[in-house]
Amino acid sequence: ESDEDYKIRKLSIEQDLKELERFFAESSELTMGWITDVANKQGRGEMSMTAIEGTDLEKSVHLIGQRRSKFADISTDDTDILSLRVNFPLDDMRKQHLTEVVEALTPRIKAEVDKFEKTNDAQKAAGRETVDHISSLGSDGIEMGFVDLFTDVSRTDAGKNILVGAVVVPGSEKVIKILESLAKTQDGRSVQFNIDKVGETNIHSVAMVDDEIEVLQDFYGPIKEFYVATGPDVAWYASGDGSLDQLKSRIEIVGTAGDAIKETASAEVEASSGEEAASAEQGEGAAENGVEPAVHTTSDSASSTDGAFFSLKANAGPWIELLHSIRGEEGENIDVRLKAIEAFKSGNDNLSGELRRVDDHIEGSMEIGEGILRFVGRMIAEFSKETLE
Repeated sequence: ESDEDYKIRKLSIEQDLKELERFFAESSELTMGWITDVANKQGRGEMSMTAIEGTDLEKSVHLIGQRRSKFADISTDDTDILSLRVNFPLDDMRKQHLTEVVEALTPRIKAEVDKFEKTNDAQKAAGRETVDHISSLGSDGIEMGFVDLFTDVSRTDAGKNILVGAVVVPGSEKVIKILESLAKTQDGRSVQFNIDKVGETNIHSVAMVDDEIEVLQDFYGPIKEFYVATGPDVAWYASGDGSLDQLKSRIEIVGTAGDAIKETASAEVEASSGEEAASAEQGEGAAENGVEPAVHTTSDSASSTDGAFFSLKANAGPWIELLHSIRGEEGENIDVRLKAIEAFKSGNDNLSGELRRVDDHIEGSMEIGEGILRFVGRMIAEFSKETLE
């Protein structure tokens, strides 16, 4: 382990401990439970947390649900192998934590860029520049005071996959700079700007290099590029055969939703003063970066917006197989990957979880399918055998 990797691991542990300390010290009520349902062949977990009045944790809880997700009108499909939604406000502590992570990761990633054997000095310089632009965009995003994103991966009739996702950003200028420098990082890499447009959102294509095509063709199908789209305050990404059409349809949905939000906000300007005070700092940070601040549509923000700030639905099998194709037979943790692939072959590899604000507390739930239980059981049995015998 290098010194840089140790510092990053140490930072991660320290931040986790601070989060846990606040979580337990500032909670007035905390319950957790788990059920392994043998009859239905699934595991279910639930949690509930209420913060102590007047604490920083309570203030953090009340920020949740103040801002409607930009992507709230994009529906999910039960057949998706991945559906991720995050609409999470950042209080001061979490903004500081993310800033520390960006500052720690930036030089580490740039050092890895310099190790690429297939790139020349000019391409390495472009790679470092790309990392700097990403880091700058991330820092600006943190100052907005929230994280708002979605990612969906759906199966095609041919058994391949299509990825479409987006994240709210403080303007598109730095995204364009990322693409401009990215085009100079490798032989075969290029960017075609403005190949299509939906409303105020421009769509660009990024050529994939041979190594990427070889590794990803089993997952995405016969593709040679991926797409990035830039709107006034959203960066989009898409990959897979047919992903351009899905990308455009989702941009249209968000564009329509955005118009509806603006109309509602104009008609219902006033929000409760208490809720405004709780999210004032968040709104100011967003406004300074060119992103619309939190929109209140009624005095009861918890009922006027979706209280879920994190939701995940996924099937583990396809992702383990993709990881295996990338790392190969000689890669790290090969035995674990092979056991997981075998356990997930029969299906029932579903995983889902959600965290949401309900009134003044947080509720969470999680479900895992039989295939994941089977894999975990085998790993525990193997560990016990090796340790106890």
